[in-house]
Amino acid sequence: MPAIDGLERLWGRGIYHCPYCHGWEARDQKVAVLGGDDHAAHLALNLARLGCDIIVCTNGPLQASDAARTALAAHQIHICEDPVGRVEGVPGRYIRLHLAPGWTLERRALFLHPRPRQRSDLAGKLGCTRWIFTRACGTTR
Repeated sequence: MPAIDGLERLWGRGIYHCPYCHGWEARDQKVAVLGGDDHAAHLALNLARLGCDIIVCTNGPLQASDAARTALAAHQIHICEDPVGRVEGVPGRYIRLHLAPGWTLERRALFLHPRPRQRSDLAGKLGCTRWIFTRACGTTR
């Protein structure tokens, strides 16, 4: 997860990764997506299907592809490129993002796409080759 104060404390309690597992509770409400790449755009577009009012907080310049930018604009998903300093909230009620230069954004939930990684070296010890699937382009490496 990004190194932002408060994310770990609220993980699974107002901050989620999956619109299929946790999106229903946030349907038709104001939510934020943290991230500025194609994965974040994909997450925001999936939440749009649930009628959510979405702001993508990129925590810096938007890095998404032109296709993702076009899709976000077509679904009227707003973009905020201000840095996120910390996150706080009350699970089930609100998540508040503290953004630079000193303003806050309050939403019902925050979604983000953490970068998965293998935590065990067992596969390497067994001589297995690890494949990484990249959803944005559908390739493996």
